[in-house]
Parts: sequence; C-alpha cells; structure tokens
Amino acid sequence: MPETLRIAAVVIGALLAAYLLLLAAVRAFRPLNSLLARAGMALASPFSASFWRMNQNSRRAGLESEIRRALGNEDPFGDDERRQVVAAAVASQEINIVNQKLRQSVGRCLQTHWSIAEGAGAKDMAEAARHPLSRHLRNRVIDLSELLIERIGQYPLLLDSPELVRLHVGLRWIPATCATCPYWSATVAEAPKICPTARAMFGPGHNKQTVIDAEVIDSCD
Repeated sequence: MPETLRIAAVVIGALLAAYLLLLAAVRAFRPLNSLLARAGMALASPFSASFWRMNQNSRRAGLESEIRRALGNEDPFGDDERRQVVAAAVASQEINIVNQKLRQSVGRCLQTHWSIAEGAGAKDMAEAARHPLSRHLRNRVIDLSELLIERIGQYPLLLDSPELVRLHVGLRWIPATCATCPYWSATVAEAPKICPTARAMFGPGHNKQTVIDAEVIDSCD
C-alpha cells in the first residue's frame, strides 16, 4: 500500500510539474505572440490604408463625375445619358418578359402538380412531385427566377425603381423554396392548395398582377 501511494504521489507530482511548466511557457510566449501580432498589423497597415484610399478615391471620382454631368460639364452632347436610357429600356423589356414567363410557369407548375395528383388518385403528393412534367416545370421556375434575379441586378436604373428592388429581394427565396417543395413530403389531404412559391408570387388572393413579396410565406393552408 505505501508503494502504491508513493507511485500515485510521483504521478501527481509529475502532472503538476508539467502543468506549471506549460503555464510558464504560455505566459512567456504571450508577450511574443502579442508582439508578432502588432508587427503583422504594422506591416499590413500601409497596404490596408493604401487600398482604402484607392477605393475612396474611386468612389469620390464617381461622385465628381456625377456632379459634372448634372452641371453639363461632362458629355455635353448627352451621349452617355442617351445610351443609359436605351440600355434601361431594353433591360426593362427583358425583365418584363422573363417576369411574365416566370409567373406563367409558377401557375402551370402548381396546376400540374394537382392535376397529376387528382388524375392518378394519389394519396401522397410526392407521386405528383416526382412526375417528369412536374419536375420539368419546377426546374423551369428555378431557372427563370435565377435569370430574373440576374437581369434585375444588371438594370441600370434599379435604385430608382423601388418595385424592382422589392422583386429582386423576394426572388432570392424562390430557387431554394422550389428545391424543397412541400409537396415532396405531404399527403394530398395535408398539402397546401397553393404552394409557398405561388403564394409569394400571386398573394393570398392568387392575383397574378401582385408584385412578389419580399418574404416567402411558409404556411399556405
């Protein structure tokens, strides 16, 4: 028994000594780590400040150019402004066409899911969700929403169009919402009559003229 106690005391003593040694090492290296961190920040500071000044100068140059255009001191013939108006008109037409196709596809996708489910007498909406027609329309909705997001983001006068900004924000929910369509995991009896994407696109009253909401509604009962 004394031998066992002696061994235990030696082990405890060794662990305590190792702990104290580690603690001393951490305290000894802490100033060094702090010094290295400060040195790294000091070395990086000129570069960070330089990049920040370059970015600021670029922003300032843009503002100065904007003021000169407003005063008529830049592009006196208005060529840039005319080009911007033409580009905005073309982009607006593209946005309108893609938006219409997206809304049509959402409506068809919803109708197709229910037509297949009712026609097959299905009890599980997954039977309709995995049908090739449903899959095609769901992928089409995802592709069109992503295309519309891209087109709106490139619109030259986006900041002057609050409805487009709202549409741009709301559209970002659509691809993920359709990829996790609730019809994959619902019975026909429990499935919402209007899916989250259709509810967000057309509103509670299913009005196809309603601008998309900025938030997809989860509950569509």
